[in-house]
Amino acid sequence: MSSSLSRLVALLTTTLLASSSLAQSLTGIWRGYFITDAYEQYKFEVQIEQNGPSLQGVSYSYLTTIFYGKAAVKGSYESTSKRVRLQETHTLELKMSEGSHSCIMDCNLMLNRSGNEEFLEGTYTSQFEKNAPGVRKGADCGDGKVYLRRVTESDFYQEPFLKNQSRKEKPVYDNQAPPDRNKLGTKTDSPPNASTKKTEKPPVQEQPTKSTPPPAKKEPTPPPTPTEDPTPSVLKNRENELSRELTVNNRTIRIRLYDNGEIDGDTISVYVGKKLVLSRKRLTANALEISFEIPAGATEEQVTMVAENLGSIPPNTSLMIVEVGDERFEVRITSTEQKNAVVRFRYKPN
Repeated sequence: MSSSLSRLVALLTTTLLASSSLAQSLTGIWRGYFITDAYEQYKFEVQIEQNGPSLQGVSYSYLTTIFYGKAAVKGSYESTSKRVRLQETHTLELKMSEGSHSCIMDCNLMLNRSGNEEFLEGTYTSQFEKNAPGVRKGADCGDGKVYLRRVTESDFYQEPFLKNQSRKEKPVYDNQAPPDRNKLGTKTDSPPNASTKKTEKPPVQEQPTKSTPPPAKKEPTPPPTPTEDPTPSVLKNRENELSRELTVNNRTIRIRLYDNGEIDGDTISVYVGKKLVLSRKRLTANALEISFEIPAGATEEQVTMVAENLGSIPPNTSLMIVEVGDERFEVRITSTEQKNAVVRFRYKPN
């Protein structure tokens, strides 16, 4: 290979790597919540600055912006596997009620995309940061699940590294202009020629024919009686997209629904089969709960989530936690005003 060709290949490789790195940048604000192994839910925000594979920034764990813990964060990002590691190193600010103890978290997350949205989801472990009455530094402080979504604004304030960060990614728009309808030919009827007169042919003399008796008069057939379709219109008029299919060995199913990310006013209705079980309920940090049974003799049932609105940050997203006997499933659901989300349960006894 010639030296000039080698330089060209190296230049193209560098350009592609740089473009890939830019497209996968995690720099920004990620907000959502974490759920402890005891099913307690807390808000969680991370502000990240990425330099190559290295990450640094700050995190906020809070119930409100009055009582919170702010910690320094470091970590790493593997672009090939989409794995993200975020470790809180030490507390920067602490405003909490008496009797509480500070813990620092170690998060193992995956970067996922759904349409134009980006999510960091995974697990965390934690340990007590300091010795205190009844606790020991480094001892287990609990573990659980983390759910974050990229957002544009902080619940607190932007760190300087974000304020100084120039926005490198711009939305791509289709720059193809619509066709000029004024230039499109339209089919028109030719105007009648005023000089042309319509001529009529003389009537044709009909030969007399023998009279035949008129056909017997038939009674009109009554129209079929319409049968009422019990399917709600919102299930007929929107696309119903299968989000997940779960095989279960118990007919009794319990479901809890949370807002998956920022609590922004998402409102949903939920159907089990064609029956409405939740009507226009708002998703919050507190779970919406439903329970139902797959009917005896049936082998499946489905739950449909309908977006009544999209909140302030479309689309309508939720986290569904399913408990069936000793089994537990987690399903992330996205629905819009054109598309419902369906989770199907197949019953298969042991």
